[in-house]
Parts: sequence; C-alpha cells; structure tokens
Amino acid sequence: MCTIFDNLLAFVVPHSIILVLTKGAELTFECYPQLIIQLASAFLQGFDNITSVRASSIVFSLMSATFIVSNMFYDLHTSSHMHRVSPSYYGMISSRTVDKLKTMLSAFAFFLCYIACGTVSFSAFFATFGGFVAFALLAAIFILYNAVKMIHREWYFYLIPPTVWKHRRHMAIFVSILTTIFIFFGLTCSALPMLRVPGFADPRMYLIYVSFQYLLLNPCLFYLSLRESGWNEVRLLVVLFASMMICGIIALICALRSIKREYLKSFVTRNSYRMQTRSIYWDEDYEQRVKWLTKHNPYYFPADQVKIFLSRHWEQWKRDRPAWFIADEWEKMLPKECLPDLVFGE
Repeated sequence: MCTIFDNLLAFVVPHSIILVLTKGAELTFECYPQLIIQLASAFLQGFDNITSVRASSIVFSLMSATFIVSNMFYDLHTSSHMHRVSPSYYGMISSRTVDKLKTMLSAFAFFLCYIACGTVSFSAFFATFGGFVAFALLAAIFILYNAVKMIHREWYFYLIPPTVWKHRRHMAIFVSILTTIFIFFGLTCSALPMLRVPGFADPRMYLIYVSFQYLLLNPCLFYLSLRESGWNEVRLLVVLFASMMICGIIALICALRSIKREYLKSFVTRNSYRMQTRSIYWDEDYEQRVKWLTKHNPYYFPADQVKIFLSRHWEQWKRDRPAWFIADEWEKMLPKECLPDLVFGE
C-alpha cells in the first residue's frame, strides 16, 4: 500500500512528507482497524471470554499504534529540513536531553490515552449499534469537516503544481480527496501535531477537532454504548475510561510545558494556508518566490502580490533567459489574474 501511495503522490509531494504519510497509512489502515476489530469482538463476546493471548494482542496493537505516532512526532520535530521549511511549526522538541526525554514520555502517554479512548469508544459503539450506524456517524463527521474546509476555501491540497492544477484538474481533485481523507483519519486516530500546520488542518481547526473528539465525542459514544448494552462490567469500564481521559489531559499539559515556549502559540493561532501564503511564504527571498510559484497550488496564490512580483521581473527574465524561465510555459502555467499586464499587450 505504501508503494502505491508513493507512486501516486511522488510528483507533487516531497519525500519527507511521503515518509510521514506512509507511516500514517500504516496506522490508519493496519494498526487502528485491527485494534477496533479486536476491541469490538471483546465487547460482543463479553470480557469474561477474553484470553490472555487476545488481551496481549490488544495491548500490542495499542502500543504499536502509539509508537508509530510518537516516532512520527519525533522525526518531524527533530528534522532540520522540516524546521527550515516551516520554522513556526516544526522544531518544538528541545535539544537538551532531559527536556527531550520529558517531551517524548509525556507525548507518548498522551498519544496512548488519545488512541485508547478513541478506539474503545468507537469499538463499543460499533459493537452496540452495528457497523452501519458507526460508520454512518463517522461519514457524517467527515462530511461536516469537509464542509467547514470548503467554507473557509481551504479544501484543495496545497502541494499541487500549477501545471497540474491548470491542465489536469481531475488529478488535483483526486489528490485533494486522498489527502483530505488521510488528514481526517490522522486527526481522528492520532492527534499528531503535524496536522495543525496550515495546508493540512490549520491550528484552530486542529484544536477544535481534537478537543471535540477527546472531550465530547468519545465520552458520548461510550455513554450511549454503556446505556444500551447491558454489560455487567459497567462500573469498571467507566472507571477505566475516565482514568484514561484524565491521564491523557495530564500528559498533554506536561508535554506542552516541556516543549519550547515559542511553539505554544502555534496550537491556537488562526493561520490558514491562504493567510500564510500572503504573510509568510511571500516574504521569502527571490529564489524562494520563484520556487514557490512553480511548485504550489495557484488556488492559494495572492494574485495581487504575484502580479506585482512578475511585473517587476518579467522583462529582465526574458532578456537574461534563466534556465527555469520559459515565457510561453509560464503563461500557460499561471492563472491569468497573476500574469503581468504586459503579457496581454504582446
């Protein structure tokens, strides 16, 4: 599956992001479903019938999923490349050994509780109300998530080159659908902080969705399941579930206290990708602007700023003929509203 995903997205997505997404694919389509199936089976057959082998398998699946998420978190925030790409969002793990250890232990504990609460509540709901109702609820939440993204004009994936966007729109839509599914399930399954980056789910959307699922959706699903199921171990299940939620909140507080202070605001600041293209990326140097214009989705271009930039340099580029500039190709590649007026006068 990872090979298929690589082949589909290699032409638009950097390999560092592909590596993270393939780990996310393993979590979403292997560890998480296996954990849900085993837990739902336990709820259906009764906890008295759980063997030590099955219990070990459930624990192993949970720990495997948590390890994958923690590993992704560590790789992203200790990567110098990712820090150069987006210094405001990557690099929160301190280089000091003690602080790094505190961050990773508390982050591991939070991911463990988040994944456990999510899988237990959904599995209980699945076992009580059936697969159709459970997945219909998940689909409804997914549709609502996409509706919010569309209202904010942030639905299309940002790493789609202008040529693909302009001449192969169906491929751009397909890639956007695929990445939206991965981002949604990533939020649902893991709460990985990478997903708060503008272009995935912006910080405000990340905060709202993770809080909604952990503090409202999971307890509601678990409560409805307990009320309808008639399980004998209700009191024990409530205590265990509440303990996991409380431990997760404590672990999250400890993790936030251990990261670099300047990154705390990156979890709450309203900063969509459209806003970022105007305020951050466009303030980079000349070479970065040219690179950005040729590799990112024109749907998010600040057309007025792009037009000013191109008007300032177009004639110079035509005279100097740099290797990356072919006037006819750029005219075909970029939206008309971004092109300088002199292009239409030629």
